[in-house]
Amino acid sequence: AAFGLAANTLQVVDFTAKLLSAGQQIFKDGSTVQSAELELVANDLKVLTSRLKLRTRPDPNVLGPIAQNTQDLAHESEKIAQELIDILSTIRVKGETLRCRCLLHAIKTMWNKEKIEETVRRLETIRGELQSRISISAKEENLLALDEATQNIVKSLLENRSDVTAAIAAHADDIVREYRASEVASSRRHKQLLYAISKTKDWTVEPDDLLRWIKANLHYQRIHDRFDDIVKAHQETFSWILEEDQDCRFNQGPKMLEWLREGSRIYWTTGKAGSGKSTLLKNLHQDPRLAKALQSWARAENCTLIILSFYFWNAGIDLQKSQEGLLRSLLLQAPSEQPLLGPILFPEQFEFGARLTEFPTFHDLRRAFKRLTDNLPDTFRIALLIDGLDEFDATHVTISELADIFIAATKSPNVKALLSSRPLPAFEASFGDRPKLHLHELTQADITAYVDAELSRHPRILELFDDDPEGITALIAEIVDAAAGVFLWVKLVVRSLLEGLHNYDLMPDLRERLTALPRDLEDLFRHMLRNIPPNYKAQSSRIFQIHSTNEMHDYTFGYVSLTPLGLYFAEMDVSALMKAEVVPLSALERERRRKEVEGRLKSRCAGLLEFRSRAGNLQTHLPMAQLIVYLHRTVADFLKLDEVWDGILDCTRGGKFDPHLSLLQSLIMRSNARKRARQLGLSKGPIRTPLQDLWRLVSSAMQYARLSEGLTKTAHLEVLDELDRAMTSHFNVAQERFEHNPSS
Repeated sequence: AAFGLAANTLQVVDFTAKLLSAGQQIFKDGSTVQSAELELVANDLKVLTSRLKLRTRPDPNVLGPIAQNTQDLAHESEKIAQELIDILSTIRVKGETLRCRCLLHAIKTMWNKEKIEETVRRLETIRGELQSRISISAKEENLLALDEATQNIVKSLLENRSDVTAAIAAHADDIVREYRASEVASSRRHKQLLYAISKTKDWTVEPDDLLRWIKANLHYQRIHDRFDDIVKAHQETFSWILEEDQDCRFNQGPKMLEWLREGSRIYWTTGKAGSGKSTLLKNLHQDPRLAKALQSWARAENCTLIILSFYFWNAGIDLQKSQEGLLRSLLLQAPSEQPLLGPILFPEQFEFGARLTEFPTFHDLRRAFKRLTDNLPDTFRIALLIDGLDEFDATHVTISELADIFIAATKSPNVKALLSSRPLPAFEASFGDRPKLHLHELTQADITAYVDAELSRHPRILELFDDDPEGITALIAEIVDAAAGVFLWVKLVVRSLLEGLHNYDLMPDLRERLTALPRDLEDLFRHMLRNIPPNYKAQSSRIFQIHSTNEMHDYTFGYVSLTPLGLYFAEMDVSALMKAEVVPLSALERERRRKEVEGRLKSRCAGLLEFRSRAGNLQTHLPMAQLIVYLHRTVADFLKLDEVWDGILDCTRGGKFDPHLSLLQSLIMRSNARKRARQLGLSKGPIRTPLQDLWRLVSSAMQYARLSEGLTKTAHLEVLDELDRAMTSHFNVAQERFEHNPSS
């Protein structure tokens, strides 16, 4: 109401002011006004005044201060307008043919000059105040359309009050509470509906379908990644461990082959970091001689053998380093090997009317594992292969308690476990009296064979051997002695020597290289970082940050691992993103980019990051892919050290680099480069297709956009526009395909 009143009053004021100004102009120019024109003027002013009178009728409600002031201005304007109307009427009644020298002359007969000038100034003042009132009234009327909490915030802003932050925070809390309450209510209704369906008498599930459902809920992303990431052993490395005629390396107790065939409970493989424990266990797992030896143990009692494995990975996601992840993996494998175990391990889920909405809880897992190790029929024998006990996350369960889990599990004569870890005191205390081997003390011959084979691949070594055979032999022996059984150290040293051979180093040069390399792994890693050329330091820092950020978030955002092509796109200039076409890359182009990234990792990151082939996920049809991973778990641990990571970050401090933005850019480019929808399969079942992976890229991109904006306080709208452009292109193609083939 106040807004309308002010607007009408402003019309009257403008009209009156123009009338006075026109009269002044008439007086100045000596023009005349026809009586018909004066009548038109008078009538127009009457209409405006009548509107004003309607707006100024007394309001039954109490007026606010702004509305009251507006009404006072309206009365003042009405008074001035009425006086002018009376003057105009006087002029009109003297006759239609009467001419006046000017309108101002008629007004002057009733008002003196000072009165007119005063009225003009008053009208200008009223005009300014009304414009202000109209603005405020518009705000007030819009404010009334808002909810009470939002009104309080807007009023605080308008009045420049100091409690605006508190008002906004309180309103945000209200919104969050309302959203959570709504979400909880929806979730409750959903569970009630599922429970009601499960109780329906006509509702039945086939046992095979139920087992598939149980296995699907036990499965998790990255369940096989650690196994895939373990480097394959070199040629015949560790093959001796399952040979019939084993040498005197085993002087610490029963030989492993004997334990596999006849032993019980626990066999512990231990060794220094980087000595090859994980590689050994992976080799054993894949060696048919292991299964054959364990079959001897199982068949002695006419039992069915089940081999279950798990590889802890401290640098991975929670489920790769926790008790829950261990149990879910083992309990998934058991019914996959023997479907008859499903109802034995999970009888609650096979009961009629069982609730299926919260499976698996941690209690479900513990009960099932106890049944696996304690309550299985005597017709089964279980062999556990567990690697990396020292990589277990001991946040909720101590390392000693983890050891106790396996000690308790292997009390049954039908269960035994081959375990692997570093020689931590807790494991020494728990497994010290069990059959064991210290791997780093048994690999001298393997390391010698590895060094000899790797160096012999380079033609320069043969030339040097011809010149100085004794020198080459001594060099290899020095490497083996300095390694102290740590295969990882040997791998890095051989890599440095091969670089020297490529540079045509002579024997003294090679020996100098070897002498310069620290014997401790961490010291060696520091040496490698220091030797990165200065002009590569900033780029090295960016790559490490991109990889670390991706490792931190990829599982949370839907598991988008960093591929060679993904890193290539992350390093692109943003201007290239703006020019990029939404077209798939050819196989030739992909291979070219892959080689570029491989070379850059070697030169910029000192080989601490490398490519590793990882098998496609069991729940997708995607083939094996190359991913960027740490050279070894010790590298991941090393880079997490505060002083090391701070040194890496120093190389980009003061700039505008944000790894989240780089990964956002990478995901957009990966979306651009993917095959079009007409080339992709659409899901008709639980198996994820490439088209769904495309949406997964988009979801992750939006998450990185959110994180980047939170850190930089900048919304990267132009980058997100490129994502919109890419997805619009894919959507148009998918829509065209659907229109031509709706059943696809």
